[in-house]
Amino acid sequence: MTSGRGPAVRTDAGRWLVFGLGNPGRKYARTPHSIGLESVAQLAADLQVPRRKRTYKAVWGVWRTHRSPSAGEGDVPHSASVLLATPQVYMNLNGFSVQRLMQAERVKPSQLLVVHDHLDLPLGRIRLRARGGSGGNRGVESVIAQLGTREFHRLSVGVGRPPGRMDATAYVLRPWNPGAEQEAVVPLRSLVGEAIVYWFRYGLEQAMNRYNGVP
Repeated sequence: MTSGRGPAVRTDAGRWLVFGLGNPGRKYARTPHSIGLESVAQLAADLQVPRRKRTYKAVWGVWRTHRSPSAGEGDVPHSASVLLATPQVYMNLNGFSVQRLMQAERVKPSQLLVVHDHLDLPLGRIRLRARGGSGGNRGVESVIAQLGTREFHRLSVGVGRPPGRMDATAYVLRPWNPGAEQEAVVPLRSLVGEAIVYWFRYGLEQAMNRYNGVP
């Protein structure tokens, strides 16, 4: 049972990492396979977090909190911070960037959220999980292989199945139809950003309750 005060604010501080999987570069921009990358980049822009660091084959910046939570506020302790990162290597090597960044910045697997595309979720749906397999996503496979564990948080972003008999690889690497992008993908990126902030502020369980199954 929950109280009428809303979800409990996260009280643990430390270093957190949100990593948006994808393929860097113009060739792969605005494609289903890079929606994780682009959603995290959009969130950083919305939060006015400069991502000027280019180390560990990643582009990243730090979202810091500047004040302690007050009663009834949805905020985190001032000592907490989130690294908002995207890769500078291709999808099947994304795990290398994640592992190096976590090691250098002392981020634990329990403080990692990987954001990635998911073919088996309808376009516009998202799902948060605590652990699991790769679901056939090469980027997630790479993260699991490099970390040696499946125990990290994931935010799966639904991109839907390819139409007709189109090959799945061709589908995820093809740019969005402009009409579909404006109608569905732009709002989806915003929803992903909102879910990431909620995950950080209130924890995975509360975020799952709020966003899993949201159309």
